[in-house]
Amino acid sequence: MRITPIVKEHRGRGLIQGLRLERGAEELVKRCYQDGLLVNKTAGDVIRLLPPYVISAAEIERGLDILRANLRDL
Repeated sequence: MRITPIVKEHRGRGLIQGLRLERGAEELVKRCYQDGLLVNKTAGDVIRLLPPYVISAAEIERGLDILRANLRDL
């Protein structure tokens, strides 16, 4: 089951997460950066989420909101 139409796979452990995208990984990285969320692209189509270990629930929610909004826009 896909999370969104563009996300083909989700994998990870703890705070370290990866999203394999159908397309637009480079564009997603740029859009998230412009909105204040740092993510990076690995293996061509995988977005890596690697937040600091000292992070608040509010910061996690803000980051997820940015990620969700940009995934919807792709």
